[in-house]
Amino acid sequence: MVGGNSLLCNNETAVGEHLREEAGRWAASTVGLHFGDPCRRLTEILGITNSWQRLISHLKLPDHAGHRMSSRSIRIGFLGAATLCLLRVGIGWHFFQEGAKKFQGDSFTAQYFLEQATGPWSDYFQSWIPDRFGVERLDSSQTIVRWAAYHDRMVKHYQLDAKQAQAVLENQKKQLAWFHAVNADDIQEYLLELSRYQAARIDRVRDVQFQKDRIAKKSAELKGQVSPWLGTLKKMDAGLEDGLYALVPNATGGRKYRIDQTAYLPVLNTTVKYVVIVVGILLILGLFTRVACLAGAAFLLSVMATQPPWIDGAVLTHFYYQYVEVLALAVVAVFRAGYFGGLDYILRGIWNYRRENSLVER
Repeated sequence: MVGGNSLLCNNETAVGEHLREEAGRWAASTVGLHFGDPCRRLTEILGITNSWQRLISHLKLPDHAGHRMSSRSIRIGFLGAATLCLLRVGIGWHFFQEGAKKFQGDSFTAQYFLEQATGPWSDYFQSWIPDRFGVERLDSSQTIVRWAAYHDRMVKHYQLDAKQAQAVLENQKKQLAWFHAVNADDIQEYLLELSRYQAARIDRVRDVQFQKDRIAKKSAELKGQVSPWLGTLKKMDAGLEDGLYALVPNATGGRKYRIDQTAYLPVLNTTVKYVVIVVGILLILGLFTRVACLAGAAFLLSVMATQPPWIDGAVLTHFYYQYVEVLALAVVAVFRAGYFGGLDYILRGIWNYRRENSLVER
């Protein structure tokens, strides 16, 4: 009986040694290095416990990436793994660079892409631009209400001198009154043309090609007509901000408050900036790679959808570059490139280790 137990123990030891050697050969075939014996010697030298040895043994690539499971499985060697790793890092670096640019200053806005949207989804994208044709901003009463709210907020937060702050506000009101006095007739004609344009957009024959062309042409004319006025009003907003911030004692750093011209656009701009840079960071680190690929592809597809290639007049300057990058993100996601030199590799090992421990406890 004792001999049987000894034989059983010897068999278990032999099986364990065999599995470790197979794991070492498997790792060598995956990344081109033999980790079996060196890892065993390292654990013996450092006195690593059995728990840590089991954790290290779980730091391995997914089955389909390292060895053949069936005749239809794919074998990825060192060059394949290195290529996927470089592809992931390269795409991540591109996203990170573009995101970092968007954080430099306050110049980034998604309004340009939304305004230039064409094709079947143009109405949806352009609906994200409140007051797209400047109707609210051309209304002097609404402009004064916005200015007054901004003035009160600045006075309360920075404890500004009420008389000086009021003088700044009154000066901007005089400029606004002069602007409307000079452009009153033109603004009235513009609003009339805008109402006709909006009626044409909801007409039943809008899907006829010649009507589509007329609507697109009219939209461009209206934008060209209102753009200088909105630019002047924007400068007036900036003048009010400059005047009130000049009253702030020892003002340093960036401006905390700004006059909100559009409700949704600042939120969209901030979302785009963070999505782009976070996707880049995750891809570089190889962390939550599939989620990052999905988010990055969704962002690129949304940008591509603003300029469908089958629509006449669509701007395709960056369309096909973005199309190729979407395909590359799909490759990175499908082959789980985060397991090649990424933190997903470690997370998988920790997950497998904890799962094994939970099964042993049961």
